[in-house]
Amino acid sequence: MAEDVGGAIDENGKLIEPGLWEKEERQHTPALIKVYQQLTGEKITPKLRTVRSYLPTGNPYEDLYRHGLHRIATEFGATCLYLWLMAHTTGSLQDILEQLAIDEINHMTKFWGFGVFLYPDTSAIKISKTLIKTRHQDYKSNSLLRTLKRMMKTLKWDSWCFSNKISLLFTFSSAIHHMWIWNNTLTPAYLSELFGVEGIHNSQFPTVEP
Repeated sequence: MAEDVGGAIDENGKLIEPGLWEKEERQHTPALIKVYQQLTGEKITPKLRTVRSYLPTGNPYEDLYRHGLHRIATEFGATCLYLWLMAHTTGSLQDILEQLAIDEINHMTKFWGFGVFLYPDTSAIKISKTLIKTRHQDYKSNSLLRTLKRMMKTLKWDSWCFSNKISLLFTFSSAIHHMWIWNNTLTPAYLSELFGVEGIHNSQFPTVEP
């Protein structure tokens, strides 16, 4: 999973090749720039954000759990937004959004499945407490809430009409319903086959259909 996300490094810690996840994410920006140009007729220059470095708390097992939950939450949010946008578009524009949605679903299910495999005893209470807890003492606010606020600002959520807000929230609720149904199929034996020592390099993790 670390190689899939972070890529391959040499013995000196130098990045040799970016991970598949990062490669796919890098493709999203050019695609969305084209979408913006198609809709507005204007060119846009993306604003690059500085990525925060890893801040360990001294418990790598819990750090990974916390980071994994945030990854699932952000990938889930992106999935629902692209699905909602697909329902409001047609033609080539919808095709672009469909590919973005497929990528996000793929990422989300991989993180989700790996999390269930590595943390089989987790619970809804633990998940809720972790998501609302400050990620690190050096962070002034919860990273997930900060991400949510930034996205609401980017999407100009306050200017959305009531029907659009309701339909997007319905998309979220419908998607999580399907995810929980799928989650119940992730048996320990099945996950061990996918992520175990023998199968982890050879298996393709199945995803939920859009």
